[in-house]
Parts: sequence; structure tokens; C-alpha cells
Amino acid sequence: MNALTPFAGALPLTADAAPLPPPGGAAIRFDAVSKRFPAKGGQAAVAALDAVTLDVAPGSITGIIGRSGAGKSTLLRAINGLDRPTAGTVRIDGLDVGALDPAGLRALRREIGMIFQHFALLSSSTVFDNIALPLELAGTPRDEITRRVDELIELVGLVDKRGRYPTELSGGQKQRVGIARALATRPRVLLSDEATSALDPETTRSILALLKHINAVTGVTVVLITHEMHVIKEICDRVAVIETGRIIETGDVYEVLARPQAETTRSFVASVTGAALPEAFAARLTPHPEGARQTVLRIVFTGANATAPVISRLSRSLDVDVTIIAGQVDAIGGKPFGNLIVAIPARPDVVDAVVALTGAHGLQAEVLGHVT
Repeated sequence: MNALTPFAGALPLTADAAPLPPPGGAAIRFDAVSKRFPAKGGQAAVAALDAVTLDVAPGSITGIIGRSGAGKSTLLRAINGLDRPTAGTVRIDGLDVGALDPAGLRALRREIGMIFQHFALLSSSTVFDNIALPLELAGTPRDEITRRVDELIELVGLVDKRGRYPTELSGGQKQRVGIARALATRPRVLLSDEATSALDPETTRSILALLKHINAVTGVTVVLITHEMHVIKEICDRVAVIETGRIIETGDVYEVLARPQAETTRSFVASVTGAALPEAFAARLTPHPEGARQTVLRIVFTGANATAPVISRLSRSLDVDVTIIAGQVDAIGGKPFGNLIVAIPARPDVVDAVVALTGAHGLQAEVLGHVT
């Protein structure tokens, strides 16, 4: 793949731009960004974003996860200037998006690729022509268009579909066309708007693998929004959790999944890490130890201690019967990670000893409740 074109000097501004960030600085920076939609049609005003501050590292894959209505799409649209902030600034490589005039915004958007949930392909155009569209709109010479489109068709694995129409393609193939089209102008930033939510699990995995490969090959900065934690777990370097327009938690994906702080994050994480109690068991759980026969613990296995034989050591060292209720061992970013939910006798001395022993092995133990 050819080197990415520089931003510097490319965009006409209506206000002075900030200087480009030093190496390792933020590719995208949200600084106290708020977006408020005014009251309309009898409906109250909506605060879609509320003082969002967030840095996206150059060349990273950063995931924004939240429930429906949390503000994910507004956050994404603020990057390409489709939604102007009510307050605060969004900068891309130091350029204030809100300071750009219409010509500047058009130039900026050629540096930002967009992948849509429902593909947004032209049904009357072939695979080749759909991918070529952004280049034609930019006035690129025809021979250069042909070279670039053929390069992208090979990258996304659709060489045999070059002359096919969207109706002849599967959902995954359509999304590959959408990805290739988003890359046509060699963007610095690639935005993904729930790009896999309309696909089956197997196709989703293949599309996520493709995005990860593209990031590795081109160095493009990827920002994706999703409501599915498995997408974050699969390819992201960093994650930000958004709720009611506010970023409530952010960090390295491994750290957030291993040690979620916010309750919303915990609920997302539980769906992919084996941290969730089976519903039938959860219904019997009480926070009060009085009269309980068993205490339920979640043991989190991380890093070098993820494969430690802790359960057998608990049984041998403490002479404790340990009942395994649920669990999962996996890898996140190539590092082992696991959750194990167990039940032990509900005696304070036993619970304290188990928590102390797991801690001595570098693991975390959390009391979830008690069962009578």
C-alpha cells in the first residue's frame, strides 16, 4: 500500500488551526465537547454529548461502546463535521473541525473514510464502480482510479467480484465493498458505524479480521462505534464507554475488561468474559450473609497468573469445598484472561482466607453475594 498523504497545509480554514501534535500525540482530540439538539415538535431539547474529553491515538483501533441513545453516533458525526459541537472542540491532527469553512470540510472528509451499517452501495453500479466513486468525485485521473480500485479489490478479497452488482453479493461481501470504498482516497482516519451489527457471527469475525489487517497494513486510525462488547474485545486497542452523552470509562481494552469500574461497563464486560452469573443462580443471590449456606465469589485471572491452578490450591491449602458455577478462559490482545465464579462455605473465616490466598497469587476475588 502507498504511504498515507500528510494533512499539513491541505485544508483552508476560517480560523487559525492548532499546530500539529508531536509524534505520539492524539490523532483525534475531543476537548469538553457538548452537543445539544434544540426542542422540536413538542419534544424536549436533547443533550446528546455532555463535556466529552477523549484522545484517540494515531494508528490505533479505538472502540466507542454504549447502549442505544447513549450518544455514539453523534460522537462519530462530530469527527467528520456532520454534527458541529454546541461547545468544546474536535481536532484532527491539530485541525479544529469546527473552524473549517465548507471547502475545508470537503477536503477533511476526503481524509476520513466512513463504513456504514447497511453498506450504502449504489445498486446500479458494479463493485468496481462503487469503490471508484469517491475517486471520481475527487477528479482523479482514470488510469489512477483503475490502479487504486484494483489494489483495494485485492486487499478486501473480492477479485472475482469486480464486475458484480450489489444484488449478487452476500452481506459480508457488500461490507467489504463498503470498506474498500472508504479506503479509496487513502484516508488518515476510518470511521465504522456499527459496521458488523447486520452480519452473522462468522461474517462479523471475518470483517473484524479484515479491519485489523487494514489497520496493520496502512496505519490508518480506526474509530468504531458499537453496542457489542465482543467487537471491542476482538480488535480494539482502546475503548471508551459512553452513557447519556458522557464518557464514563476509558482505557486499554485489556485493563477495562479485566477491571471494569463503572456498572454499565461491568454489564457489557460480563457478556464476553464469563463474568455473568447464570440467571437461575442470580435470582437466588442475596447481599446479606445471615443464614447463608454459601458465599459466591468471582475470581479474575489475568496476565501470568491466568493459568495458575488456584482452585486446587484452595482445596488443598484451606481444606475448602469449592463449587464451580460458571467460568471462561480467553485471550484479549494476545494476553490470557479469565473469570471463574465459585461458591464456598459462607463462613467469614473461610471467605477471608480464600480472598487472601487468591490475592497472594496475584488474582482478584470479589464477593458477589450469598445463597441461603
